[in-house]
Amino acid sequence: MTAQSLYEEPFEANQDFSIRRGSTHWEVSALHAAPEGNRFISFSIPFSLSDDGKEHTYSLTANSDADKAHARYFSQNYFVISTEGELKVRHIGPEEKVTGSFHFKANYLGQQFSLSDGKFELKGIDTRKKVARTVTAEISGAIKHKFSAETISFTHDKIKPEFSLRATDLLRNNNALRTQLTLTFSDSLAVGKYPISKDGNVRAVFHQIGSTTPIFSAIDGTLTLEETPVEGRLNASLKFNGQAISGEEIKVSNGFIDYQQ
Repeated sequence: MTAQSLYEEPFEANQDFSIRRGSTHWEVSALHAAPEGNRFISFSIPFSLSDDGKEHTYSLTANSDADKAHARYFSQNYFVISTEGELKVRHIGPEEKVTGSFHFKANYLGQQFSLSDGKFELKGIDTRKKVARTVTAEISGAIKHKFSAETISFTHDKIKPEFSLRATDLLRNNNALRTQLTLTFSDSLAVGKYPISKDGNVRAVFHQIGSTTPIFSAIDGTLTLEETPVEGRLNASLKFNGQAISGEEIKVSNGFIDYQQ
């Protein structure tokens, strides 16, 4: 997936480019990972998309109804949802291929984003298969929230070396603030239980995006790995207590992760 972005470097997907079947839409997503900061694009496409190779054109509005399409974009610590734009997409079933072109605009709290000349092509896909991509948790304390991720990124840094999971609740129609859960841990860990701490082999952070709410870093907790993590696969549960610099605290409980790229 590639696109031009106003006032930014061109977007070029280099990780987590995939399509999956969600509860109401097809979800096409891609990550541009870079030292200066990661960027992310995803599209929700109605199930009305046929597999006969015919081109379907969707208006990219902020409406998340089952018969509407919309785009999401993450950049500069902002998650935004499309307010205008267009997506043209073909699903060629016999070739197991989905292609598309797009442009859209989005804004949040005065921050403007404009993407154009977007293109993507996914090959060797089976859109009948439901992919495991779930991150849920209950948040209490300074923030009360039932967390259910809409986008998930699971990456492997071979230099450090460690795995990193970033799961995010995205903006909806009412522009309510959304939250992000980040989990980082050594890639040497196997099946078992491991302590979560601020500076240890397992670290976690929870915060609201685009707000002045503090960032809560885990000070204690437990990560339980149900399977030995590998690139593209994580099955785990977690719980932790998080604390901000201000002293405010949250509790993350009943955390569940089931991710398959």
